[in-house]
Amino acid sequence: MLTRQSLECGSDGASTVVMDPATMRARLASVAESIERGGVDSDPVSVLLVAHAARDLDVSPVLVSVLADEAAPAVARERAFGRVSAAMESRLDAIHSTAMLPSTC
Repeated sequence: MLTRQSLECGSDGASTVVMDPATMRARLASVAESIERGGVDSDPVSVLLVAHAARDLDVSPVLVSVLADEAAPAVARERAFGRVSAAMESRLDAIHSTAMLPSTC
């Protein structure tokens, strides 16, 4: 069975982001390890990239804003990351399962 290698997402209908589910899962794991080692402030660029991707996947705007808010307490941002990454995984699974193409064999 064939699958799409990338997914097109865009919450506003005008912008489209192409993301590879495997790459996004690897990025989430990498950011999680970084947060575990040094806290949420250890890699601010990666955290913001995750927040941007989460927004494109229509993850809760409240959770995404807490994650991206550098003035928010670290514990709140870390908890938001956990919830955001779980929601992203769920959305990636849902999108991937609907992106299956019929077999051509």
